[in-house]
Amino acid sequence: MLSLPSLKKSINVCFIILIATGLAAAAQRGELTTLAFFRVVDTATYARSPANYERVIYRDRAGDDVVYIERRPAHQIPANGIKAVLVTKAKKFGNSPEEKKELERISKEIETTGKVTKRTPETYPSGFYYSITFKMTAPAFKRFVLFANKNSKASFQMRLGKRDLGVLPHFVYYEEDSKEDMEFGIATQTDDTNRIKDMLSPIKDKVSWD
Repeated sequence: MLSLPSLKKSINVCFIILIATGLAAAAQRGELTTLAFFRVVDTATYARSPANYERVIYRDRAGDDVVYIERRPAHQIPANGIKAVLVTKAKKFGNSPEEKKELERISKEIETTGKVTKRTPETYPSGFYYSITFKMTAPAFKRFVLFANKNSKASFQMRLGKRDLGVLPHFVYYEEDSKEDMEFGIATQTDDTNRIKDMLSPIKDKVSWD
């Protein structure tokens, strides 16, 4: 479930819901400190050459979801291209009148300013999930933007080292000449603090929590 409406294409922070963040059935590679994107292919493509792809099973409350992933990464961001990582709580919205009103306020803020004013103190009557924002160096962000814009409709599994971060269903469009907000964000759909810590453990020294 999306917790916020889609951001305008001109915004350089891309909050995309991971479709699953379960345990991967495929064998994990050795620990490497890179943020890697592995292309997801359809069943027909996998069936033509199964040896060229990994078969990964994600498990959640809805059941098992099988995806097929290329064995070589389509794009990698090295550790020295990641300046910092910020973990924040993102609010889930239910159907109460108060929550609907707040969601409407947020939608208007995004449309007019591209930003959301954080309420203090924040409450989470319908729960929350963690969002992760990777802040990049200028060269790393430039390469990432070219990759993301070229593959905006493709799906990718993300891995940080050997940690599986889940599958991105698509990218949003990035302004290629932007010098501000050189960052990329994902929404994890989990509120498990220990799980997030394990996901980000290869670069834990760069992680901060808001």
